[in-house]
Amino acid sequence: MASPARICYTFIGSIAHDSRARRMLQSLSNEYNVHAVICLRSGEEDAGVEGIDIHPWRASGTDRFRSMVFKFWSEGRRIAESTKADVYIAGDLYTLPAAANAAQRTGGALVYDSRELYSALASLERRSLTQKFWNFIERRYARRAKAVLTVNHSIAEILRGTFRKTPVFVVHNYPDADNSTQPSGTADRQILRTRLNIPADRSVLISNGGIQAGRGAFIALDLVAALEDVHLVFLGSGPLEGELRFRAEADGLADRVHFLQMLSTEVVKFTAGADIGLCLVENRSMSYYLSLPNKLFEYLHAGLPVVGSNFPEIRRVIEENKLGTALEPTDGKALLRAVEKLLHDKPYHAICAQNAREAARKYTWATEEENLQELVRDVVEERNS
Repeated sequence: MASPARICYTFIGSIAHDSRARRMLQSLSNEYNVHAVICLRSGEEDAGVEGIDIHPWRASGTDRFRSMVFKFWSEGRRIAESTKADVYIAGDLYTLPAAANAAQRTGGALVYDSRELYSALASLERRSLTQKFWNFIERRYARRAKAVLTVNHSIAEILRGTFRKTPVFVVHNYPDADNSTQPSGTADRQILRTRLNIPADRSVLISNGGIQAGRGAFIALDLVAALEDVHLVFLGSGPLEGELRFRAEADGLADRVHFLQMLSTEVVKFTAGADIGLCLVENRSMSYYLSLPNKLFEYLHAGLPVVGSNFPEIRRVIEENKLGTALEPTDGKALLRAVEKLLHDKPYHAICAQNAREAARKYTWATEEENLQELVRDVVEERNS
């Protein structure tokens, strides 16, 4: 019996805290011998994924992001080559050159996961030369790929126009639906409040994911300032956390604004302790405007009504499933009205929560896993034919 094909996955950051990377690796490990070559900052750790061979490369404490990435293109490529994989999957743009060159040197096939619209990043909205550099890198190396993956159909259409000769496939980042990651009853729904000492009679708003510019963190802070006795939980971390904590303290909100970081496998259970999920992405770039954030589906699986941005992908999920309200995130008055309606109109809240639980059944990783496995299977067969 032939041994299973070898897959090498490259990625910047901790897999244990990245739901998409973890799910993809776990799914592929069911059929293949999977290696992950990851780039970690100095002092950053990764708990790993069961059944996956993790090969970490750590940057020095003095490396800035760009320097770290450039070094990984050489060092990460060398480690990736040593796996002698049949297929190399670049889990992001920043490790794409390392994966592409390793594939070229070893005769492996390349797959590129464009997990966001890298050609229009919000973080580079005022840094046009840097954006042009990354656009060049993406075009140069992605054209070698046998397939490009992305997270939703709006971004896929743009990528098909960019990579005309390379097929583009959608693999949504929907949550797991197994019992180990889902809230199972009243006890699970209290773990968030217990951990943060939030009284049972207080309402809780939650904002999951990275605390970064354009993700609505300060909009959420202004919102909770206008709501009496309502708590706000940021379930995640990021570069704006320090500034956000300072603002909360300065505004007298420190006792009602909480910060917590979880492994990706625990997020839905903790989210279930809130009353409303906030998905207030700001229109700072085309990448954000067309985004379909993980948090939206975490809220569904936690059974939460949602108030989110009136952007194409987010609006479609909210309105098709009657989860709450899609609105312009910078319209503070409309946002306050939408949240107050959910907090004070209990029957309406109950209907939206039930709709969320029902919608969660169709937004699960199981279907996406099948699509991913079929795609990689085709690439492996073509490479070995």
